[in-house]
Parts: sequence; structure tokens; C-alpha cells
Amino acid sequence: MDIVATLQEAAIATRMKRLADRLWKDVTQLYSELGIECDDRWFSMLYALQLKSPQSITGLAQNLNLSHTAVNQLSKEMLKHRVIETVPSEEDKRKRLLSLTVKGQDLVASLLPVWEEIRKATRSWISESGYDVMAIIERLERLLDDESMYERAWTRIKGEPPKKIVLFEYTPAMKKHYRSLYRKFLSDRYRIESADEKLINDPNRKILKKGGSIIFASLNDEIVGTCSLMCHRNAVMEITGLFVLEHARGKKIGSAMVEKILAEAVRSGAERVYIQIDPKLKPAVALFRKFGFKPGPKAKKELMNVNRYSKVYNRNLTDSP
Repeated sequence: MDIVATLQEAAIATRMKRLADRLWKDVTQLYSELGIECDDRWFSMLYALQLKSPQSITGLAQNLNLSHTAVNQLSKEMLKHRVIETVPSEEDKRKRLLSLTVKGQDLVASLLPVWEEIRKATRSWISESGYDVMAIIERLERLLDDESMYERAWTRIKGEPPKKIVLFEYTPAMKKHYRSLYRKFLSDRYRIESADEKLINDPNRKILKKGGSIIFASLNDEIVGTCSLMCHRNAVMEITGLFVLEHARGKKIGSAMVEKILAEAVRSGAERVYIQIDPKLKPAVALFRKFGFKPGPKAKKELMNVNRYSKVYNRNLTDSP
């Protein structure tokens, strides 16, 4: 008995993944027997880069509708196999972009006719079903864009829609919110010193004009969190001031802000990011560990002044989390 099939709608994600795995297995076998060395998971990246190259990881993530982490993991594997390479951006030499290597170009050239035959075989298979499957999939995707399965199920379980989280960047109108949140962040843990006051009162000069970023998180239109990215020398950036108000914690707002701020660090051309964390703040340590940060030695004094209660966690942006 096929238990998954009997579950019907309750197992739709499992059923669709099982179907995808079956198709991937068949394509992998096809590549192998044709003598083509390629992982089918590379398909979307290869196709996107043969259309436009070079591209940034952030740009690829947006164009393929994949997470930054997923694209970063794929690119690391493809770099290892030398089908893509990193090249400097013409606009900003510090920024690294992804491009097909000669090996990658040759691989795509050998795959293009195979992809066309797979397309035709797929079209024939779908036609045999008697349904316009692609139109159905597109319709289902649009419906999930309007209301995710999480939102639909949560509403049925709780009787009300889940709270809506929105991330956005700093504007001058947000200065009072930055001041309030950052002061709260510091006062909860440390003594506020004169250097802190300068940062709190002039984030534009201290962070933004030096190439950094500040983002905020709102929950049902209430500003509940902030996170900053400070730019140092030698393509090094520091994440600081990650803070979420107590009543808004436990909703993965911090995780969402870290993912966004890391994407911003990549876009800005950073090669390494670090954060200072009090080891007693175990949830914060666990969060950054999840994103691939590892304990490291104290940086040089010109890069930072490490609080004696803090431990430095580093991540090279070419590493996958």
C-alpha cells in the first residue's frame, strides 16, 4: 500500500517532492549514459548564467526565486567543479560576481540540445495526462503568493491570520526608531558610553556614509527590531545591534534580519563578516552558528574594539552556512 498516496492533500508536499526526485533521478541517469558530467541541481544556475553572465549571488537568488543560502550552496559546489568562477564587478572591484568558465560554457553547449529533448519529452508526458499541468502549477504558485500554506493552516488552527513581518531599510524618518531600539539593545546588556551615544545620534554618518546598512523589522505595522552592518577596512564588515523587542521574539524575526543583512554584505562586496556576542546569550550564539559563523580570534585593534564580555564569531562569505 502506498501510504503517501492515501493521504491525498495532507501529503501534497511529500508527493510533489517524490515526483521531483523521480524526475531528477531519470535526468541524472540520462546525463550519465550520454557521458555528460553534470549534477541536475545545477540546471537553473547554468541556464541563468548562459543567459546573462556574470551575475551576483543576490541577483541569481532573485531571478531564480531561490533563497540566498540555496544559491550560495550551489555556487560553492559549482566553483569546486570549476564550471563557474568568481570575477570582479566592473562597477565595484570589491564585489565578486559569478560567471561561467570555459568548462562551464562547453558543458552548457553540450546540454542545450539535451534540455530541448527533455522539454519535448516533458511536454508529451504532460499532454498524455489530458491536463494543462503547467497552467495549474502557475495558478497554484500565484495562490500561494497571495496566501502561503503557513498562513492558510495557521488561520484554520488559530482562528486568525498570523502576524505579518516586514523588513525594510533605514530612512531619515526612521532615526527616532533606530535611536529607541539601539538604546534599548545597549541598556539591556551594557553600559552606554560616549561612543555609543555618537552612534545612536548620528547613524547616517557613523554607518551609512561609511558603506554600511541599517534594516528594521515590523510586526503588524509595529517597529519591533533592527540590525546594522558596519563597514571596516579590507572588505570586512561587522553585524551589530541585532535586537528584537521581547514581545516579538520567537517569530524568527532575528533570523530573517540576519539573512537580509548577509545578502546586503555580499552585495556590498564584503569578503568576511563578524559579530561580537556575549557567550551567555545562547540563543544569539545558536542563531549565528546556524548561519555559518564560527568562533575566531580577536581582530586587529583598527578593525574593532572587542568588549571584554564578548566573543568574536566570523564567517567568510564564500562559506555556505
